[in-house]
Amino acid sequence: MKNFLVWFFIGFASCQAQTYCDESGNDSTYQETFTGSSTSSGRNITASGCPNHYNHATNPNSATVQNHNFEVYAYPCFANDTLNVTCTVDGLGILRNGVVLYGQAVGLTDCSDAVVSEADTFDYCGGHADGQGAYHYHIPPTCLLKQLNIAQEQSHGDILGWALDGFPIYGPYGQTKNLMYQCTDTGFANQSDCVDECGGHLQHTVDGYLYHYHILGNISDGVTNPVNPYPSVLFNPYSIACFRGVLKNKPFYISTTKSFSCSSNGYESGFVPEILTGVTTVYSDANNYFLGFVLIVVSIMLILQ
Repeated sequence: MKNFLVWFFIGFASCQAQTYCDESGNDSTYQETFTGSSTSSGRNITASGCPNHYNHATNPNSATVQNHNFEVYAYPCFANDTLNVTCTVDGLGILRNGVVLYGQAVGLTDCSDAVVSEADTFDYCGGHADGQGAYHYHIPPTCLLKQLNIAQEQSHGDILGWALDGFPIYGPYGQTKNLMYQCTDTGFANQSDCVDECGGHLQHTVDGYLYHYHILGNISDGVTNPVNPYPSVLFNPYSIACFRGVLKNKPFYISTTKSFSCSSNGYESGFVPEILTGVTTVYSDANNYFLGFVLIVVSIMLILQ
């Protein structure tokens, strides 16, 4: 009985210690700094992990402050081999609104398609929280894409964030302003502007990087909660499936027995990396504020029943 009470109070204290993200998007933070000045220097990224948009829980999990701290290569290099992360269920990159990007897997013991299994729990911006409160995206982040005018222009657009190997991440559109597909999807893909098995490509040098990743899939309407429409399985694995570059600091949740080394530079001659600012201003959309008000009213009514 004594041990039970000890564990009960430890668990209770742990739950009490959780800091929930503001559901209106006011707790988003993102900051980059460089560590070192050589080609081995790192891009250090800190973020609260809270989204900058309305994020009322559409599943049993509410978003909590994560205090992310990632360090990636500021001068990325190609690895001597790829690192498969198809079944990894945790952050494979971090976006400029402070939200981590997951891959296609649904759970720690389940490598099946998260979009097929969980799309009904994604909010209208395309994300949700996991059992530990870590808010994340599996699919294109509609609200961030709208804030950067990528959704409106259907353009390749600016860098959305960084993969853990230091290569940049972009949205779902290619150079031709069409949706990107895997090169193996010969019925849909533009063979001069498509992604490889890792979810990126070498076909264009963009922003000085010889390689970059894309988040695949159609963009949602940014209003309907849960998300609608969401990407079809044609776009699986939706984001990063393997890393082409070397990880500066491999997180504990990525396990491998392989040894990786740099085989060549991942940037063009004369390249100088730049600090990117965060996109932490709260996403504003009158339709979504109305939807948020309706959801709050419904929640209050359910509590009072």
